[in-house]
Amino acid sequence: MALHLAGKFQEAEAAYRVLPQGDPNVLQLLGVLQYQSGRAEAGLATLEQALSIKPDHPEALANLGVIHHGQGRFKDALACFDSALRVSPGSVDLLNKRGFVLHDLGRYAEAANSFRMAIEAEPRFVDAWFNLGNSQQELADLEAAERSFRKVLELRPDDVDAMTNLGSVLFHLRRPQEAAVVLNRSIQIRPTADAYHNLATAHSSQGLKEQALSAARTAIQLEPKDASHHRLMGNLQMAYKNTPGAISQYRKALELAPEDGPTHVRLGAALNQEGRFEEGQAVLANVPNPSAGMKIARALLVPVIPMSVDEIETARNHVLKEVGMLRQQDMLVEDPLRDVSLTNFYWSYHSKGELEMQSAVVDLYQHACPNLTWDSPNLVQKRSGKFRVGVVSAFLHRHTIGKLFLELVARLRCEDIEVFTFDCARNVDDWTQSLNSRVDAAYKLIPDLHSSRQFIADQNLDAVFYPEIGMDPFTYYLAYSRLAPLQFMTWGHPVSTALPNMDCFLSSVDLEREGSEVDYSERLVKFQELMTVFARPEGATLSRHDLGLPENKRLYVCPQSLFKLHPDFDDVIGQILRADDRGIFVLLTGNEKHWDELILKRFGKSIPDVVNRVLILGRLPIEKYLSLCCHADALLDTFYFGGGNSSLEAFSVGAPIVTWPGKMLRGRITLAQYRKMDFEDLIARDP
Repeated sequence: MALHLAGKFQEAEAAYRVLPQGDPNVLQLLGVLQYQSGRAEAGLATLEQALSIKPDHPEALANLGVIHHGQGRFKDALACFDSALRVSPGSVDLLNKRGFVLHDLGRYAEAANSFRMAIEAEPRFVDAWFNLGNSQQELADLEAAERSFRKVLELRPDDVDAMTNLGSVLFHLRRPQEAAVVLNRSIQIRPTADAYHNLATAHSSQGLKEQALSAARTAIQLEPKDASHHRLMGNLQMAYKNTPGAISQYRKALELAPEDGPTHVRLGAALNQEGRFEEGQAVLANVPNPSAGMKIARALLVPVIPMSVDEIETARNHVLKEVGMLRQQDMLVEDPLRDVSLTNFYWSYHSKGELEMQSAVVDLYQHACPNLTWDSPNLVQKRSGKFRVGVVSAFLHRHTIGKLFLELVARLRCEDIEVFTFDCARNVDDWTQSLNSRVDAAYKLIPDLHSSRQFIADQNLDAVFYPEIGMDPFTYYLAYSRLAPLQFMTWGHPVSTALPNMDCFLSSVDLEREGSEVDYSERLVKFQELMTVFARPEGATLSRHDLGLPENKRLYVCPQSLFKLHPDFDDVIGQILRADDRGIFVLLTGNEKHWDELILKRFGKSIPDVVNRVLILGRLPIEKYLSLCCHADALLDTFYFGGGNSSLEAFSVGAPIVTWPGKMLRGRITLAQYRKMDFEDLIARDP
C-alpha cells in the first residue's frame, strides 16, 4: 500500500500478487491499482472478483462505483454506493461520492441531501461543502450556494475552485462587481480558464467591453481545447457587433464539440445575420440528430436582405410549414434562451403582417417549453401604496429605443407611481447611469430566465412595461410570463407579439389606420400623443465636400437600415434615377458589410441600368448624419417599415421627408409625426 500511494504501481502490483489472491481486501486494492495505471477493464474484473468472494465488501463496492462513475455509467455507480452505504451507513466519504453521482445524473435535490448528511456527520468536510454548493447552484438556490462556497473558503481559504464558483454565483445574484473581486483574487492565487471565463461574463454585464474580451481571450489561451470558452467569445463578439469574429469562434467551438446544439444555433443565426441565409440554414440542417432548439431555429430564420418578393413569400411559407410540422412533434426545449435564443425580428420588414406567423410560433413555444408561460406566485397578493411599474428593456441606453423612450420612462415617476427598471442590455453607458439615478430602483438582470422571472416577480409590481419586444431574445422570452397583473408594450419594435400574457399595445391615433385592431393580439390602446420625449440632437455643420459628396449632383437620400429596403422599393429608385440624369441615390452602409454587397447584387438584377448611380456611404456619426440630411435634395422614407428616430432627427434640422404610409403602424410613423406638425405636403399617394 505504501508503494501504491507513492505511485510506484509496478512494484506495488508485484507485492499485491505475492499476497493470497482469495483475499477480497487484496483484490480490491489490486483492482484500484489496475484502474489507476490505465487498465480499466482489468481493474473492473478484479473488483468484481473481490465482490464475488464478499458481496458486501464496502471498499470494493465503493471503488467499483468510482470506476463506473469515471466511465460514465452513473446508474451502476449509484447502485454500488447505495450497496456500500447499507454496509457502512455513516460513511461520510460514501455519502459524498453518492451525492456526486446523483449530481451527474441531474438529481440535484437528492445530491444536495446526500452532501448535507455527510456534513451533519462531519461539519468540516470541505469537499462535501463544495459539492453541496454546486448542487445548490444547479437548483437555482443561489443564496444557499453562496453560503456553501463561503464555508469552503472559511475552511480552505485558498481554494481556487470555490472562488471561481462563488464568482459565478455572485454574478447570477446580480452582484457582478463582487464577483469580479472574488474571481480576481482566485486568479492571483492560481490562474484558471474557468475563473477568466466567469470574469469575462461579469465584466460584460457591467458594460466593460474591453475587459470582458481580454478575460475571454485569456480563458481560451489557458484552455484552447475547451469549446465553452470559444462559445463565450462568440457570444461576446455578437453582442459587440462583430459578426465575423463571432462566426470564427463558433466554428472553433464546433470543431471541439461537434454535437453542441446551442453552438450550432448561434452559428446559424450569426451566418444569417451576416446575410448568408443558405449557409445558416445548412449549419442547422446538416446535423445527424438535431436538438429541438436547432429545429425551431431553422424554422424561424428568414433572409435579412431578400433578393426578391418571391424569396420573401417562399421564406414566410417555409416558416409556417416548418412550425406547423414541429407543433405535431413530441419535443421539449428546457431553456429557449440557451437552446434557441432567436427573435422574429426580420419578419416585420416584409409588406404583409406577421400576426399569423407570430401566433404559430407562440403556440409552438407553449407546446415545446410549457414552463415559458410561468405565472408569478405573488399575483394574488393585495398591495397598498404607490402604483409600482417595472420597465423591462435591453435598449434604454444610447440606442434608438433610448432616444425614443428613455425620457418617457424617467418621467413616469411621480407622487403616485414608483418606477423600477430591469436592464437586460449588454451595454451600459452614461444614459443607463442617468436613468438609474432618476427611478426608484434600477436592477441589472443577467441572461437567465428562471432567476430573472423570479426576481421581477419578487418586486410585487402592479404593471410591467416593455418599450420594445422582439429585438432581443432575453426580453422576448421574459414577456411570455405573467409577472404582474397588467403587462403592456409599445412601438419600440412596432409589431404585435401574439404573446398570451401581453395585455395591451400602446399606440397613437395618428399611428393607426381605421380598423387596425385586427393587426394585434393585444388590446390596442390609442393615445393622442406619440409617447416619445425626444431630445433635439446637436446641429449639422459639415459641407458636402466634408462628407465626400459631389456638389453638382442631386442627392436622393434614403438614410434607413438596408434591411428596410423592401424589393418593391427598387423600382422607385430606378424610376427616380431614370427621370433625373443628375441624380444619385445615397444609402448608408449596413450593420454587416456583406449587406452592402447583397443589396447591390439585388439592384444589379432589378435596376441594372442605373445601379452605378447608387452610392453607399460608410457609417456616420450623428453630426455627419444630420449634415447629410441637410444636403439631401430629397429624403425618402422606406416602404412598409419607415423611419421613426431617423425622421425625428431629420426634422430637427429642418429636413423634410417624402413618405408613402403603409397599412400597419411600422409604415406610418413619419406620417404620424407630420400629422402632429399639421403638414401633409410630402405624404405620397402611391409608390
